[in-house]
Amino acid sequence: MNRIYAVNMIHENKIKNPDPALQKQSRTEHQAIFIQAALYITIENGLPQLTLQKLAQHTGYSIEAVYRYFASKELLIAALQTTVLQQLQSVYTEALSLLKQQVSLAAPAQSLAQLMMIGRCFCEFQRRAPARFQLLQTLLSNPEQVLSLEQAQPALAAAQAQQALLSKIFDQAQATQALNSDSSEEQALIFWAALQGVLNTHKLVRFRPELDVQQLGHQTLRLLLLGWQAPTDALEQAENALNTLCRSLDFDDLFAIIEELD
Repeated sequence: MNRIYAVNMIHENKIKNPDPALQKQSRTEHQAIFIQAALYITIENGLPQLTLQKLAQHTGYSIEAVYRYFASKELLIAALQTTVLQQLQSVYTEALSLLKQQVSLAAPAQSLAQLMMIGRCFCEFQRRAPARFQLLQTLLSNPEQVLSLEQAQPALAAAQAQQALLSKIFDQAQATQALNSDSSEEQALIFWAALQGVLNTHKLVRFRPELDVQQLGHQTLRLLLLGWQAPTDALEQAENALNTLCRSLDFDDLFAIIEELD
C-alpha cells in the first residue's frame, strides 16, 4: 500500500471517540507509520538525510503533526533503534528455534553452537540490512548523550533483552564447562562489542575488495570462545554442525521478518 495513502487513510478516519484505549491505539498506529517511513528514508538515503521535515513530506503530514509524536530527530532515531532491536531479537529467537529442532549435540557443543548461531545472524544482519546496522552503531558508539535516561529507556530495554538472551546462553555454556566462569554479562558485552567493531570494517571493502567482513566476524567469535577456554573438540563439533545447518538454511526466510517491513 502507498505509504502516503496509508497515512492519509488513518488521518481521515481518525477516531473521535474520547475512550483513552482507542486514543492510545490511534497514537500507536500513527507512530508505527512514522517509524516505518523513517526507516524507508534511512534505508534509501542514509541516516544523515533523515529529518522531521522530510518525514512530514514523505507521509503527507504537517511538520506540526510530526512534532506531536517526535519532538526531535534524536527521539525519532531512538524509536527506530528500538524497532530494529526488536526485529533483530525476533531473528535470533527464530534462528535458535531452528537450531534446536535440527541440531542435536552434547551439552557443551550445543551451547557453543547457540552462541555461534547468534554471531552468524548478526554478521548476516550487517550484510543484509546495513542501514539498520548503522542505526545500532549510532546507539552504541555515539559518545554524546543526546537523550535523557527516560527518553532512551525503550531502546535500552530492547538492547537489554538481547543482552539477557545472550547472558543466559553464556550461563548455560559455563554450567556445562563449555566456557570458563567469567561474568556472563561481561562476556555478552564483549561478544557484542567485538562483533560490532569487526563488522564496522565493512567501510574498508572499497579499498580492499577481497576483504570478507562476515568471515572476519566468524573468526573473531571463534577466537573469543577459545579465549574463554572453550574445549577445541566441542568447538569443532559446534562449527561443523552449524556449517551443515547454514548450508541448508534459507536466510531469506529467516530475515523476511525484517525485509518484509521495508
